[in-house]
Amino acid sequence: MDLESVDKIGKDKNLKLFGYGFILWLIPFLISFLFFDMQGKLTASAGLFNSVMSVVIIIVMAVLLLKYTKKISVNYLQESINAGIVWFLMSIILDILILVPMAKIDLGIYFTDIGLGYVVILVVAFFAGKLLEAKSEHSNKIFSQAFSTKK
Repeated sequence: MDLESVDKIGKDKNLKLFGYGFILWLIPFLISFLFFDMQGKLTASAGLFNSVMSVVIIIVMAVLLLKYTKKISVNYLQESINAGIVWFLMSIILDILILVPMAKIDLGIYFTDIGLGYVVILVVAFFAGKLLEAKSEHSNKIFSQAFSTKK
């Protein structure tokens, strides 16, 4: 593998990382419009809305994290944590740039009512990385035992 190939892999990985982060923010953002009328008034209970948004974020996060880690063969935990941090920060920043002004939400209220919910991104990323790392270590152990010269 030459230096140009390594450089392209890094660019592709970063493009995927940020592209998936945008998708993770965009899908729940678009789905949230189903819960508001034309005047911007919530048409369902706040509890139902928050529950649906949490489930949507977790599902989208899981799918994107699976896709993101599919071609990774080492450092699953670190890669998952990095993705989680980037996606968490992207969600907060995009909300502050787009949602907060659009909905005219006070930043304090935003962080307690919406922003805090994005912590689930960090939690899912951490535990997915731990699971992938454990699976990798288990597979490596079985592989090394199968091909060990010791009997």
